Amino acid sequence: MLLVMGVLLILVGGLLLLWTFGYLQDFAALWPMLFVVLGLLLLYFVFVRRVPEVYAFPGMLMGVGGLYFLLGTSFMSWQTLFRIWPIFMAIAGVSILPYAMMKRGSARAALLVPGVAIIVLAAVFLLFSLHLISQRLSHVAYLWWPLLIVVLGLIFLASHVKRKQRISEGGADDSSERFGAEE
Repeated sequence: MLLVMGVLLILVGGLLLLWTFGYLQDFAALWPMLFVVLGLLLLYFVFVRRVPEVYAFPGMLMGVGGLYFLLGTSFMSWQTLFRIWPIFMAIAGVSILPYAMMKRGSARAALLVPGVAIIVLAAVFLLFSLHLISQRLSHVAYLWWPLLIVVLGLIFLASHVKRKQRISEGGADDSSERFGAEE
């Protein structure tokens, strides 16, 4: 209960600060706070009260999405928000991460990989949307696509090192038997 009260007091105090400094002119612009509060309550129930983790994704989506719309209705223009449209993608990616962290083994990886991929794509698209990269996306993709192969190689190397550490710590590794391959 202290956690919920603390978060609510921080939100209310922050909004009142925005209002007293003149960034928030109209209290009708606070309608997204409903989504922020509902999202935080869902996350509270998932992480503290241990309700089923299926509520983590909608909690993150409503909380972070509500904050985004709160920016649009309070002190950022909608034109600015349209320029930063990839943040919607990042919200979806970020919403997957807490849910993934509650899983174990391959289920965690099956959720973490898409979540991180969505966040990375959102960051790349944001660079183009903000005109920080002046070239066309197709030209940049044409030049830099081999980087994906390098990243994949780094992932394989990291997996190899992690497997070797597990073996040296005394853990059993049957992956070479499963795949019938030696190093």
